[in-house]
Amino acid sequence: AGRGGGGQGKGRGRGGADARAPAGAPSGGLVRRPEKQKPGRGGKGGGRGGKSQAVAGKGGRRNGAGPMPDAEVVEVVREDGMFRHSEIIRAHSDAVMSVVMSSDCIYTASRDKLLKRWKVSKDASGKFQLLPELEVPLGDVCWCLISAGDWLLCGMGDGSIKGFQQTGKEALLKGHSKRVCCLLTHLHVLLSGSLDGSVRCWQMDANTQTFACTHSITEGISG
Repeated sequence: AGRGGGGQGKGRGRGGADARAPAGAPSGGLVRRPEKQKPGRGGKGGGRGGKSQAVAGKGGRRNGAGPMPDAEVVEVVREDGMFRHSEIIRAHSDAVMSVVMSSDCIYTASRDKLLKRWKVSKDASGKFQLLPELEVPLGDVCWCLISAGDWLLCGMGDGSIKGFQQTGKEALLKGHSKRVCCLLTHLHVLLSGSLDGSVRCWQMDANTQTFACTHSITEGISG
């Protein structure tokens, strides 16, 4: 037998058995693997380094090894038991481009040029529901959406950024010439990336709650 104690090594094993002998040949030191059983991941005829991998056979036993407990089903997951608590058919009339979650509601922006706010509630059975609470016409497609403190910021297709505050205050940031495709905030700084090949830094004044562009980066950015 080869070093695997039952697996076929390269060339001849120590016992003199030819590893290239036809399958099923009664030469000493060779163990024929059942036809319907697949070899282990270690490679054909054995595991890594010439060691054979035991393959579970019928009845919970392994070839060349002691008994092994029968496999048991650990968990069965069904679609109706997953976290899809609520599904709204036709929430928008076109593709939903962005979804933002806050502590008490969910915002969605769509190619139908609408921004919607959904209230999260739970019915008597404990199932979550999304109820439409607010609808805002944007006039253009919102391609990215983020929540930053009290602000909800929308990156628009015309290059502008629209901001909506919970108090009702609104802001319009103009600087990009093409679609705003990504937004990121850090403390009082807003970063915006656009298909015009630039990244802009917007500083928010905490007292007046207004934004001003302080830097525009174009070097080395392709869009």
